[in-house]
Amino acid sequence: MLSDNYKHSASGGNMYLKSPSKFVWKYGFGEREPSNARMNMGNASEFAAQEGVMNKLNNKQVTEAAVAQFDRLQEGEVTPERDYVGPIAVRFTEALRSFGEPLGYQRRYVVQNPTLKRDILGYTDFEFEDIVVDTKATLRCPRDITGEFTAPAVRQQAVYWKMTGKPVALLYAMPKISQAHPMGFECYRIPEAQLAGAWEVMLGAWERIEELSRMCPTAEDATKIIPINPDGFYWKNEDFNRARERWN
Repeated sequence: MLSDNYKHSASGGNMYLKSPSKFVWKYGFGEREPSNARMNMGNASEFAAQEGVMNKLNNKQVTEAAVAQFDRLQEGEVTPERDYVGPIAVRFTEALRSFGEPLGYQRRYVVQNPTLKRDILGYTDFEFEDIVVDTKATLRCPRDITGEFTAPAVRQQAVYWKMTGKPVALLYAMPKISQAHPMGFECYRIPEAQLAGAWEVMLGAWERIEELSRMCPTAEDATKIIPINPDGFYWKNEDFNRARERWN
């Protein structure tokens, strides 16, 4: 079912855990979704933060870089997220500067694991001498990173922890400050015990992806084992309606 160049990733593992049918649709049938405004909000604010940290930009310049990048990604389509990218990028930049000078941004890692046949691919956000920081643009910062809402992000960081051998942290930033988050951002360093548990879950997902692919030479074969389920945020109505025809 999987293509020859398929590599395991945190995003693929998280998708399989949450929606196996969506995993089959994307990685089996090769159906990719275009990015949306919320995804572009994260990408643009992260891009501008990288520019701000690396080039020592001021807040006005960071905001301008975020809006310009958002407009490029949106190809001119204006959405409410356009007003959010500047403040989020500024807060990312402020928080990231406290870690010092980054060693790299979006570093590519390809590693192997003895229990897997496929390689594992990952791109870290901001890598420093003694920590890896992953940015998450949001409209509401979580109060902690122990719940179901943040579990996929913790699993993603567990992958980077294994790849780099460094501690990892999740940096959430939102466009408005609140009483619970007076700085407009929160940075959570993830304890090793939590990372170890999250890694075991992710590794288990990848192992079962490989077993599914072994059992199902084609994506059509996988539809006979994996039921299609519209629940969850992964499916959009248009995609689900098209996918349902394949499952039928």
